[in-house]
Amino acid sequence: MAEPDAQKPVAEYPPPVCQVPDKKKRQATCGEITFWGVSSFVRKPDVTSLNFWTLAYKDEKTADAAYDALNAYYGGDRVGVGAKPVEIGEPGAEREANRAGMGTMGGPATITQLRVGTLVLGISTGTQGKAAVPDREVKALAAMVADRARQAQDGEKPSAAVTG
Repeated sequence: MAEPDAQKPVAEYPPPVCQVPDKKKRQATCGEITFWGVSSFVRKPDVTSLNFWTLAYKDEKTADAAYDALNAYYGGDRVGVGAKPVEIGEPGAEREANRAGMGTMGGPATITQLRVGTLVLGISTGTQGKAAVPDREVKALAAMVADRARQAQDGEKPSAAVTG
């Protein structure tokens, strides 16, 4: 488990999601970050990992360009060969979720990306088992993260959470 952390960007040490190979898209993605943060959790007993990341930008136009660049790289089959879309409803201004039967942990994996105002958010789930994180949980996580991002941008007290 990685404790939640937020940092100002340092050019020599970009956020881990800044691996976009195209230099122009990498600049759009990570060259304009004002803050970024990550956290991760492991859910027992099924050893499911939940990884969250947040990239903050100065305005919505910059966040939109970053979302597009990240989605072009991490969307679709990037989560694994034969990835299929996961329906998550309509959290955020932009959203996409894809699941593959074989991810980095050896079992099913899902990558969800959202844009909420000036924030680009990501959630990746993976497991060593055979069962994927269910669609309803992927949808609930996306809704919770989007609600929390909106609350933070509006200066509200955080109340967003996944129930159960």
